[in-house]
Amino acid sequence: MKYVVSEDLEFVLEQLTATCGFASPPEKSIAQLRNALKQKLQTIFGSAVEMVTAISMRDGIEAALTQVPATPVSLDRLYVKCAHHIDMTRSVNMALCGCGETERCGSAPLSVQVQALAAQGINDITLIDDVIFSGNGIMRLTELCMTHGIAVRAVVVGIAIGEGEQKIAAHGIPVRAVYRYLRVIDEICERDFYAGLPLSGRNVTEPTRNIGAPYFLPFGKPCEWASVPAEHVETFSQFCIQQNIKLWRAIEVASNTTIQCGDLPRLPFGAPCNGKPFVSYLESLLR
Repeated sequence: MKYVVSEDLEFVLEQLTATCGFASPPEKSIAQLRNALKQKLQTIFGSAVEMVTAISMRDGIEAALTQVPATPVSLDRLYVKCAHHIDMTRSVNMALCGCGETERCGSAPLSVQVQALAAQGINDITLIDDVIFSGNGIMRLTELCMTHGIAVRAVVVGIAIGEGEQKIAAHGIPVRAVYRYLRVIDEICERDFYAGLPLSGRNVTEPTRNIGAPYFLPFGKPCEWASVPAEHVETFSQFCIQQNIKLWRAIEVASNTTIQCGDLPRLPFGAPCNGKPFVSYLESLLR
């Protein structure tokens, strides 16, 4: 079985630039971070680690969309730019307990988003996402669409895991995937190992701020969410903090500014939402 990581850091940094005006670090810096992450994961999971590039996923999704007739509706804005979106994500509460799929921070409730599609006369759709894992979120969304007279005719994804794909296909919905894995140790988006970036980590349902819980301590649950064995959780989390320090320092250099915690587009769970420099805060976590 593979431990699959979908590389999406460049795409997330593009969104950071668009939303906050920060500059992206050089490609060399991103490549060094990615290589270090792969090597660290290999010390835990060995040769099972497999990295999948975002460009190959994006190009494959775009090619698959030419073969489906229904209106494309994207669930992940990183990979496909299309006219219609449903902003849905996995969420946790303030105790970091799962509460299923909800709307993203700042978006209308899922039922309202689906109702808006129906109001435009859209009756048949193709859902687009980066990954199908369990398939539960897609099936719940499909049921919600049905209540508003919208039929999901196909699903197009970058990566499909066997259990989730089979669940969706069993309901008569064809799945087109760029990459398929029958079973995996886990499948993780690269952005989930970084704090403060747009879309990083699990969405924390807090009504007044965009809060994310990335997959390392002290923000999230690396064991439950990223299958990191308990004996590796502490050292892996320290590694991730060091990676984040390097990334945000590089962003600061490229942007010629000091980034405060309050400047982040997605505040890491538990971090102060004030004028404390974010890199200094991360360094304090190591101490």
